[in-house]
Amino acid sequence: MTSTKLKEVHEDYFIVENDGKESKIPFDYGFVCLGMKAYNPLYLQLKDYYQDKNVDVLEIGDCKKELDVLLKEHKREEILFIY
Repeated sequence: MTSTKLKEVHEDYFIVENDGKESKIPFDYGFVCLGMKAYNPLYLQLKDYYQDKNVDVLEIGDCKKELDVLLKEHKREEILFIY
């Protein structure tokens, strides 16, 4: 179910919203699988603001490219060991 918003989680069902309609989805075992995408709402504003101030503004982490949760944890540990 793409483009579906999880509204509520109950012991044996989810309440979801899709195209403005709420639905109840019963389950024995419930799993929530989330898609991820890069999130960088301020990058262009910061880049424009600092353009004439001799400051480099860089995209890093999820700002530049989405990473799965386990990979993020691994990369964070790598970065801590590097620096």
